[in-house]
Amino acid sequence: MKKFTCRSCRNEWYVDESLSGSVCTCPFCRAEIPRPLEPENIDTLGKAIYSAVSALDLDILSQAARMKGYLMDTVCDMPELKKEIRLFFKFFSQDYLSRYKEAFSGDIAQASAVLSRIEYYLVEDEALDKGRARQMIEGCMEAVRYYKGISETAEELFALGKRYYDGTDTEKDYARAVEYFQKAADQGLAKAQNNLGLCYKKGTGVIQDFEKAAQWYKKAADQGYPVAQYNLGLCYEKGTGVIQDFEKAAQWYKKAADQGDPAAQYNLGLCYKKGTGVIQDFEKAAQWYKKAADQGDPAAQINLGLCYEKGTGVIQDFEKAAQWYKKAADQGYAGGQRKLGYCYMNATGVTQDFEKAAQWFQKAADQEDVCSQFVLGICYMDGIGVTQDFEKAVQWFQKAADQKDMFGQYGLGLCYMDGKGVTQDFEKAAQWFQKAADQGYEDARPLLEDCRRKTEAAKTKK
Repeated sequence: MKKFTCRSCRNEWYVDESLSGSVCTCPFCRAEIPRPLEPENIDTLGKAIYSAVSALDLDILSQAARMKGYLMDTVCDMPELKKEIRLFFKFFSQDYLSRYKEAFSGDIAQASAVLSRIEYYLVEDEALDKGRARQMIEGCMEAVRYYKGISETAEELFALGKRYYDGTDTEKDYARAVEYFQKAADQGLAKAQNNLGLCYKKGTGVIQDFEKAAQWYKKAADQGYPVAQYNLGLCYEKGTGVIQDFEKAAQWYKKAADQGDPAAQYNLGLCYKKGTGVIQDFEKAAQWYKKAADQGDPAAQINLGLCYEKGTGVIQDFEKAAQWYKKAADQGYAGGQRKLGYCYMNATGVTQDFEKAAQWFQKAADQEDVCSQFVLGICYMDGIGVTQDFEKAVQWFQKAADQKDMFGQYGLGLCYMDGKGVTQDFEKAAQWFQKAADQGYEDARPLLEDCRRKTEAAKTKK
């Protein structure tokens, strides 16, 4: 017979140890009390601590020596676990053990918070290796869960995975994140299955494997998880991990779009615009863009603006086009800033304003938008909306040219040919015109030949 003390009502009673079951019920208040684990079932630090706490009662945590003795006797034939226990008691001073008791006394959220603080102290005050500190704290948390009769839920496992993936209150550890995502995914949690798919897609914490990525997306998508449905649609559209199939891509986008996923709504709009996997339908394209745009998707806002500007799938309306470009631009989206710049430049849906045009081109150019860099170069070259400045024009043409933009290369060639903003240099001009011509910009060819002739003539004079 073994004496038990109820942790709820504090009454004592005796239980026949031969009875099976991991939990016994208090005859006074009917509370369920976890039984100590048998020695042969103890294989982790958490289980060992739980067994000691269950056998010797929670107050044992204020008597470190007695608890350590019980643990060492319990795992006498397990040298590796003995090492864990020695480490545990090396760092868990009387103060830590009282905190640990607090973890047992509260709910699971409180326990997690208390143990997180202890982990911080172990690293910062005791200079314990972060990996070992985490190992010890996980053992403590396991003990608390056993004590409270709680097994880790899929949501809790997912939250732990996110913690390591994002580096929230700890260092990023993608391998450990994958471990927790896997456990949660195995329990059928859709968002964990999706995140595990992302890890396989990117090779984050695992060896990159597009097929496994698609398989995990499929598990989550089949449960109706919209983000996974969108990701699976991408797989079918690009043929990543699956055989390329535009119809299936559109079908999965539709499932996610119907649940309000803005990225899927936008991609479905693109499908209808291009006739990819569906019959081409500009009206439906505009409708799906609108759904995504209303949720703040900047790419959809720009495409909806284009629909209104060109009258594609909607009645042409330049003011509405400018309004949608403005929404994307206000979110800092370079494409929207560039399109709004063109609106102000060309008086499309707004009053013509060269200064505002240049300002929007500047915002987009600062984000490495190559078209805006070239146009801003034109603005400085001709003094459109800004003070004329040939040197700044050269700088912006150079930025565009460095991104292999043929218009930027052509503009830079003109600067060297005319000596504007740089020292006149026909040879350099010819080099830039050549780059532009090689990309198919035919206007550069006659100037290329002219610069070559002038270069040869200058050499002959020497």
